[in-house]
Amino acid sequence: RLSVQLQCSQKVMLTELEEETAEPGAEPEVNPQTQPEAQPDSEADAQIQLTILSGHTGSVRTCCFIRKDTCGLSASWDGTARLWDVGTGKELRCLTGHAGARLSCARGDPDGGRAVSAGWDKALSVWDLETGARLWRGELGGIVSDARFSGGDGGGQLVTASDLDYNMQVWDTRTCSVVQLIRGVHRSTLTSCRFMLGDRRILSTSLDFTCKVFDLRAMGVTLAFADHKNAVSSASLSADERCLATCSWDKRILMYDISTGMYRSQGPKIFEESHEGSISSCCLSADGAKLVSGSYDNSVMVWDAENGIREIRLQGHDDWVEDVSLSADGAWMMSASKDATLRLWNMERMDEMPAVAESRAQHGVHMKACDTCGKTFSLAGNLGATQCVFCRIIDRSRQETDIAETIGLDLRIY
Repeated sequence: RLSVQLQCSQKVMLTELEEETAEPGAEPEVNPQTQPEAQPDSEADAQIQLTILSGHTGSVRTCCFIRKDTCGLSASWDGTARLWDVGTGKELRCLTGHAGARLSCARGDPDGGRAVSAGWDKALSVWDLETGARLWRGELGGIVSDARFSGGDGGGQLVTASDLDYNMQVWDTRTCSVVQLIRGVHRSTLTSCRFMLGDRRILSTSLDFTCKVFDLRAMGVTLAFADHKNAVSSASLSADERCLATCSWDKRILMYDISTGMYRSQGPKIFEESHEGSISSCCLSADGAKLVSGSYDNSVMVWDAENGIREIRLQGHDDWVEDVSLSADGAWMMSASKDATLRLWNMERMDEMPAVAESRAQHGVHMKACDTCGKTFSLAGNLGATQCVFCRIIDRSRQETDIAETIGLDLRIY
């Protein structure tokens, strides 16, 4: 029955990998009460404020920050999506409506007023987070692996990925209907999908070892990244979409500077000293300077993304880390695990930790104050830099805008 549901041997392999360590009929031991304080699992963890979020009774598949980072949203194989208060660690709402089917994901819209959940019942549900009411339900032909709102129109569209012929669907959230069906982008199950800036391109990853960008106007693939040696599980972009990070079951994290296209001749940056297990998720900070990753080795790692250097490894989860997310300001990180819990990590004072300083010193990385904003940033090869990555991005964007205005170029068409 499982192989019929998944319709592909690679999908069977994915499910078997998820279940191979679980005892038949066993349920994880879960404390139904939120635990605002946790015992540190290592000296490094002891220096980071940590909150454990308990309430789910099955593997937690996704996590994300919404409502300007004041809330977290999670989805679990227990059939529920849950809303959490980041400040207190308390559960605010539990969304049930998938008849107990395993959920693959739950995501919030740009304003934080709605959420979408989807999963193994071959359906998606859109929720009002204030009332907990389901606004509408959409049916698909196959298991839904991911679903996300668009960003530029208040979440007026949704993109979903299903295992039926490895399709993607674009939904109009006002008419509750599919407006575009996208076939043939990947040759196997999609692991993630999301809109890019302007909502006219979609970034997707797949078990076929690739990450691709699909243009909704040209109706074709415009960028393809095929440097991984196993399934690509996740991809993340900096806010300006100049930097792309991908992670894979091949235990590697790759970074692409898609603004210059140098990866075409030089290849992507490979993050060394990576995880011991397959990597399930990665998330770049808005300025592209930091990256966090989660793995089936039960750990979370924090990276200096610009220099490709691991700063610290965080342990504590009792099972696979399924997803990681960074708040917009980089002050908080959230991790979701097969152990049925989420962890909130306060990253505000991470730069002051001895373990981080030691790692930087070993790799010849120096810290310097930005001439523009005053915040510290890391330097390795480019010792002459005077600005942090974020300020450099702002200045570069201003220069490009000035040039565009001079020659009468409309940047919105690109």
